[in-house]
Amino acid sequence: MSDTKKLITTHDLRSFFYQKLDDLNRKIPTPVPGTTLFYSSSVLEKYGHSEVFFDEEEGKVREKILGKKLLELQQLSREEQRRELRDIAEVALITCGYFPPSSRKRIVDTGYYENIGISAYQELNKLVPRYMDVDSFYEKVANIFGHLSHLLNLLAIELHQNESALERYNIKN
Repeated sequence: MSDTKKLITTHDLRSFFYQKLDDLNRKIPTPVPGTTLFYSSSVLEKYGHSEVFFDEEEGKVREKILGKKLLELQQLSREEQRRELRDIAEVALITCGYFPPSSRKRIVDTGYYENIGISAYQELNKLVPRYMDVDSFYEKVANIFGHLSHLLNLLAIELHQNESALERYNIKN
């Protein structure tokens, strides 16, 4: 096998992520719904920029503290709550799924981010009960958060470690 990497051409990053997620999703024992794949590819595209993982406070750039942001929601307007909940949920999903090694270097473990993400998606569902023409979309995402983060982890392994994640975890297609 050659050490050279393939050149991948696609129209946009969202399409690239959707195609990769769809390929993996077809091979895993507990696939996630197509609408969730589409949403996940949008999240991956959005969080492809590192600055979205940080907040600026008092002129300093700091890593987002998701638990604190979740607690501060009561002080915000309904629209701000919706925006913040989505951000909290998505950062937690990306941290658990796509960047789990980075969460191991922190004081709190991946379980913290999973719980924060699930809570944020459940609260978001109360504010946005229908999304992408799916009733209780965010509640459904909360219910499959673990499966979805596992799928994102498989994608990260394939993209960054240049190996088959399915073979690594002995998943038969």
